Amino acid sequence: LGGGGQVAETPRDCLFCGESCKVCADDKLAVADLYFALLENNQGVESLGRFNISRTFCRMWDAIICNEEDYELMLQAADLGGAIPAEIGQLSHCSSINLAKNKFDGQIPDLTPNLCPQDPSQKSKLKELYLEENSLRGTLPRSIGHCGSLTILKAGGNRLEAQLPDQVCMLTMLEEFEMARNNMQGSVPACIGGGEGQDGNVTYPGMKNLTHLYMQYNKLSGELPVSMGNLTKARSIFLHGNELSGNIPDVFYNVPLENQITLFENPSLTPGIPKSLAEKMVREQLRVVFEQLMFGCRPGYEPPKPALWRHFVVDDEWRSSDFCRPCSPGYYRRDDMEQCEACPVGKA
Repeated sequence: LGGGGQVAETPRDCLFCGESCKVCADDKLAVADLYFALLENNQGVESLGRFNISRTFCRMWDAIICNEEDYELMLQAADLGGAIPAEIGQLSHCSSINLAKNKFDGQIPDLTPNLCPQDPSQKSKLKELYLEENSLRGTLPRSIGHCGSLTILKAGGNRLEAQLPDQVCMLTMLEEFEMARNNMQGSVPACIGGGEGQDGNVTYPGMKNLTHLYMQYNKLSGELPVSMGNLTKARSIFLHGNELSGNIPDVFYNVPLENQITLFENPSLTPGIPKSLAEKMVREQLRVVFEQLMFGCRPGYEPPKPALWRHFVVDDEWRSSDFCRPCSPGYYRRDDMEQCEACPVGKA
């Protein structure tokens, strides 16, 4: 009874008033195996949490948060190290795994058979995977393509260095993909917005629901894929600080970019701003971020400052270099200079 003789209501999120996830008990032994695998490399780490297998599933480990039909595993900032145990792939009913801000190293393990099942008739429950700010190496496992329910995948701030597998292009429900501040190599997957992969023999659906793509400060090279034009829900695309090259494809007409697209610190990009990005620059000057050299101005001319972008006339004859202005008398500019500078004394 509550105050005044009224019956007290049980909080909807009460985790200790009984089993709030009946099916989660199927994972009891798998979770126990994961716990002891973590314990092997983290003896004495109190932040691993209390564990008692004799309790009911939702109460046996402090790291577990139960929902009605699944559970979350919360081990962020717990000072955990060693490799991420392969036992993680045995979890069947886990919807969110947070291992961010730890000291995990080695490669990301295979996520099969249960966390991301290969059998298409078995739907993965995993919706969120947080691996950022560790010391992980390699790349994402190919089994990531079986995690068809993923909406958030974060692995930034690690030491990942290999090329992303085409299997990421199977993640049609993914909304936020964060791989920033790694050493990722190779190109942005050609199939990111749908289409053929690297071998040309498989067609992928692409990340059609992607809203935020963070791949800045890696070693990505090659041209941006044309399939990026199919990311019709993308609000942010961060690609600065890479080694991208070639022309920027003119494919962003249907990409909203309500926040930003960043392309600066890619010195091998071919100068020239496509019409589809110019249209966004007219509406919002801070939406497209790149070096001014991308206007393609010839020596002796300088690119327009952002405050003037709203005056662009973007038509079928659009060429960004047409909006360059000659340097004022007494000023000069070379190809490697963003703006005109005062001529050295005696050389005006």
